[in-house]
Amino acid sequence: MAGLLDRIRRARRPPFHTQTPQAARAAYEAAAEVLEPPRAPLARVEDFTLPAADGTALRARLYAPAHGRLPLLLYLHGGGFVVGSLETHDSLCRQLALR
Repeated sequence: MAGLLDRIRRARRPPFHTQTPQAARAAYEAAAEVLEPPRAPLARVEDFTLPAADGTALRARLYAPAHGRLPLLLYLHGGGFVVGSLETHDSLCRQLALR
């Protein structure tokens, strides 16, 4: 995270804390593709929702390098739960699935 924040500073982008949550989210999503390796192709990438305790539908995504039964890693990104999204972490999750 320190490296990411340093790259943002060197790019002279406004710090996230100086922006509204909506503006920070849009800025992060626009820059995510530049900061991450290319999105690896996978045999399965499926979007779905999971119900939260209060019934809110939470977006989720399944990444799998093959069809059939595979080991499972559940990746939950915290980071304040404001700025990041499925799209900003798509490349990372694809790389985890490949490995």
